[in-house]
Amino acid sequence: MFCSNAVVLTEPPGMLCLCVSAQVESPETVYDFGTVPQGTKIVHRFSIHNSTPVPVTVQGLEFSMAGMTARFGALIAPGLDRSIAIEWGTSHVASEIEGQAIVHFGDTSQAPVTLRLKGVVQPPLEILPFPAIFLSAFQGEDVERRLKIINHQGQPTVVSLSQPSIKHFTATLKELERGMTYEILAQSQQMQRAKILRFANCRPKPFWLKSGMACLRLQRSDQTWKPSNSDRTLRMAIVRPIASM
Repeated sequence: MFCSNAVVLTEPPGMLCLCVSAQVESPETVYDFGTVPQGTKIVHRFSIHNSTPVPVTVQGLEFSMAGMTARFGALIAPGLDRSIAIEWGTSHVASEIEGQAIVHFGDTSQAPVTLRLKGVVQPPLEILPFPAIFLSAFQGEDVERRLKIINHQGQPTVVSLSQPSIKHFTATLKELERGMTYEILAQSQQMQRAKILRFANCRPKPFWLKSGMACLRLQRSDQTWKPSNSDRTLRMAIVRPIASM
C-alpha cells in the first residue's frame, strides 16, 4: 500500500492499514503588532514545521501588500522547524492594516501556508475619518462636512491650511486642542445655473451636472519633519445637479 505525503501506520495481518496525512504547517499564522508610529519596520518570525518523512523546500512567498519582504532558509528537514522572518516597512501605510504572506512549497501536493501581520499604524498627522471631503448639493442648498486632524507626535505643532483653488466651497481650520487636535469645516456655496456637462436621461428637458475639484494643502511648521511627510493633501470635490429651465 502507498500513501503520498503520509505516515503509514501498519496493523497486525488482517487489520486495516491506516494512512495519516503529514503536512507542513505553522503553529502561529497571525501576528498582531499592536499600534506603531508610521515608518516603523515590523519584523516577526513565524515557525514552519515539517511533519512529513521527506525534506520540503520553500519555493517562495507571495505578498498582499507593498513593502513586505521575507528572509528564510529554503530547506526544511523531516520533523524539524524552520523560521521565516516577515518584514514590513510602514512608511506608506496608515490606520488599521493587514498584510498576508503566502508560503509556497516545491512539492505542489503541499498546501500553501498563509501568514498574516496586522495592527494599527499611526501617521504623524491623522485625518479622520479619511483625507477627503465630498460635497453634493442641489442648487441653492448649503452643505457642510467636517474632518478631524490628530497630532500623534507627542508635542504641539502648528498646522496651516491653504484655500481651495475653485470658488464653489470654503474651508476653515479650527484648533480644538492647542497644537494637538484640529477640525476642518468645508462648506458649499450657492452656484449660479450653468451648463457644464450634459447627461442623457429620461427627463423631458436637458439635465446638467456642475462639478469641481480642488486640493487643500496641510502643512506643519516644524522644519525637522521630512519633506516626504511634510504635508498632506485633502481632495475636496463638489457636485451639483442643475436642471435646465
